[in-house]
Amino acid sequence: MIRRGIKRKAKFFGYLMVSYSRAGKLRSAMRVLHLMQKDRIAPDVSVCNTAIHVLIMAKWLEKALSFLDRMQRVEINPNVITYNCLIKGFCESKQVHEALDLIKQMKLNGCEPDKVSFYTILTFLCKEKRVEEVRELLKLMQDEYNLILDQVTYNTIIHVLSKHGHANEALEFVKESELNGFRVDSFGYSAVLNAFCLNGLMDQAKELISKMSSKGFHPDVVTYTTICKLGQIYEAKKIIKYMYEYGCKPNIVTYTSILNGLCKVGKSLEALEMINKSEEEFWNPNLVW
Repeated sequence: MIRRGIKRKAKFFGYLMVSYSRAGKLRSAMRVLHLMQKDRIAPDVSVCNTAIHVLIMAKWLEKALSFLDRMQRVEINPNVITYNCLIKGFCESKQVHEALDLIKQMKLNGCEPDKVSFYTILTFLCKEKRVEEVRELLKLMQDEYNLILDQVTYNTIIHVLSKHGHANEALEFVKESELNGFRVDSFGYSAVLNAFCLNGLMDQAKELISKMSSKGFHPDVVTYTTICKLGQIYEAKKIIKYMYEYGCKPNIVTYTSILNGLCKVGKSLEALEMINKSEEEFWNPNLVW
């Protein structure tokens, strides 16, 4: 660029920082700021946001906060992206109260938080199963910041709770979502169903399958396979019949899970019978442990 006389702009340095950070070279990404200083190019808010993002990725929260202070001293006003990066840093450090304080500070500084600001904190609280605080934060979003709870809000809560094994709490938000006029899709129900299965709560899982069927939803092959892995063998064989009834073809993982279960309880003849029928049912036996 120098040889061709092309003027370098702040955004080009920002692109370089992003490239370094994606390659995991976080220190190199921060050194780009020294190159800018050497070329006497002042960073803009976009470059500063990239720098803060890199510092948060590196788990250097204190340095990110110091960088924010330096931004303000040279009259670069942070925007919602700046604050959202810092909120993420606080949540990753389990400093949720500081994250909430930062949201208050945003408003005082004339920068309204968006839904991403709150979703970041909601995600942390859901992971920690702090349901009451989740509800308080949802109320805060509506009452003080005029942010409307929508399907995305509920989906976020349901999926994060389910992912971390909090099935009963996730199911409560499914019910609340539907009471508020939102339609939870099959992915939402399947997420909760998987959480029940992973916790070994097979009765609740079966009950939820019945509820899903009544709404026209059917679990996918991954969910059925999870049930087969965790359920009793005779239940797992019934699950195979359900799968065919609902047009969901079992895959090799499903069958292998059942074969493993049969072998573990000493029912090798039944396992052999399943293998003999494999060609009829269009699957090839895999290694059984």
